[in-house]
Amino acid sequence: MKNVPSQFDEVNKEQKDTKEAAIPASSIALDMDKYKTKKEKEKEKDAKTRVSLFLEPSLAKRLDRAAKRYGKGFKSTFTSDVLEKALDALEAKENNNK
Repeated sequence: MKNVPSQFDEVNKEQKDTKEAAIPASSIALDMDKYKTKKEKEKEKDAKTRVSLFLEPSLAKRLDRAAKRYGKGFKSTFTSDVLEKALDALEAKENNNK
């Protein structure tokens, strides 16, 4: 009987090659704390406070454009990060003046 190659021989070979070339998890530098499950995100929602701000119209438009590029949650995350850094600098300045 003649040995006829299977149509899946190449696919199986590619899968084996891919598995051998896999990158070990220890070499990937990711901050895994950023990635949360849906349940963790639900719990986190209660830990935030809604704040209303008045911005200059041009600044608000720039923030909206950036939010469209970076997606859901960008405004909150960005605003929190910027405010924290600015408040840290302000508090450090106040502490140095004392």
